[in-house]
Amino acid sequence: MNSERKDKTIVLTGGSSGIGAAAARILTETGAWFVIPGRSGETKKLAAELDCDYYLVDYSSFSLVKKFAQDLLEKYPQIDVLVNNVGE
Repeated sequence: MNSERKDKTIVLTGGSSGIGAAAARILTETGAWFVIPGRSGETKKLAAELDCDYYLVDYSSFSLVKKFAQDLLEKYPQIDVLVNNVGE
């Protein structure tokens, strides 16, 4: 990740395709630390394109979602913006 980014953290769920991916591309321009959790390989591809962190998450398992949340908060103790974009 670029060490020159601001001290803000944005988490955008469902950012691997469609509106979420478009929003991710725009929001990375803010200079904030940016995190994309998703459930597909597209999440990893977009994160590489945008030079940001990502997490692959199985949203159908509450225990895995809970583990993801714990991991996220350990790495990012403060989340400044949460964009909930997960959906079918």
